[in-house]
Amino acid sequence: MRDILEEFVDDNLLSKANVLKYVDDYSLYSKYIGEELELYTKYSSPLREGDDDPSFSLYYSKYKPDVIWFKDGSTGKHGHVFTFLQEFLKFPLKTVLLQINSDFGLGLNDEEMSTFK
Repeated sequence: MRDILEEFVDDNLLSKANVLKYVDDYSLYSKYIGEELELYTKYSSPLREGDDDPSFSLYYSKYKPDVIWFKDGSTGKHGHVFTFLQEFLKFPLKTVLLQINSDFGLGLNDEEMSTFK
């Protein structure tokens, strides 16, 4: 049986699961792309400059229907929102999570939180 302290730490840990408790994946895509994209519609890729042949899209995963994935048809890159943000921001996952925590004011705890801007 988990004690109260373990439960508190788990609920406040900076993690993908905890971020998604407070911010949905569509809101994350929209925030960092800078606009709300329609699902299943092709756009110029935000992952690369000079995309004159739109092949980037957002869509619901066929395996997890409540999860929005991205695909850049030209490069073949695809995956969930955290994979997108690592590519888009050019940060490792840990830094992406710190950035989201800061930008959305989530207040999730992390040992590096006090030094991140």
